[in-house]
Amino acid sequence: MVRAALARPAVARTLRAMFRSLLPPDAVAVVECAGTEDLPVHPAEERWVAKAGPKRRRQFAQGRACARQALQRLGAADEAAVIARNEDRSPAWPTGFVGSISHTDAWCAAAVARRERVLALGIDVESREPLDEALARRICTPPEWEALAGLGDRPAGEWAKLVFSAKESFYKAYFPETKTGLGFQQAKVLIDPGAGRLVVELLADDKPSLAGRRRAEGRFGFGDRHVFTAVVVETQG
Repeated sequence: MVRAALARPAVARTLRAMFRSLLPPDAVAVVECAGTEDLPVHPAEERWVAKAGPKRRRQFAQGRACARQALQRLGAADEAAVIARNEDRSPAWPTGFVGSISHTDAWCAAAVARRERVLALGIDVESREPLDEALARRICTPPEWEALAGLGDRPAGEWAKLVFSAKESFYKAYFPETKTGLGFQQAKVLIDPGAGRLVVELLADDKPSLAGRRRAEGRFGFGDRHVFTAVVVETQG
């Protein structure tokens, strides 16, 4: 039965479901919507964006609406209709769930999973505009930057944008579990362009592992104007 408290406001499914193709459908619920969709802020969440501008309010409302629908698909209780905010401004997911929200001006998505199946989860969407070399070298380790030139098919700056997005996805999975910050040079991304898969590895020995692991697997996809990445750490056994 659809719970009314979770069913409103609804988001229109006007986009190709990119993230649904990147995440395991048996473990992760995904809802995506157009970034231009105008949705109201949930009254109980108003205090977190009371002083925000129109763009931030729109993105906040879209992300929370997508997240509520994803939680609904997983059978979350009615109280999950309100998604609180942590002190670090990240979503405070209901007990027993993990999730991630990402948006641009044109795209918004939320991915949620039950903790019994997924320990950590991160998604990110960015424009496909290539990074210039100076910025790419700040994002990429020297070996990463050298490897991008050999991938072919796309400019190195566009692959660098993928590396940036993958590290953002990894951080969204990593921080809620470790409460530890990471610099871009403290992780590296290995890309398998033919399979659309990636691996993110922690490089800093002084940083805690993510759920006992120092590698996390993910997937990526290129849309007409965006690059999408997702990192998932599933439970073992």
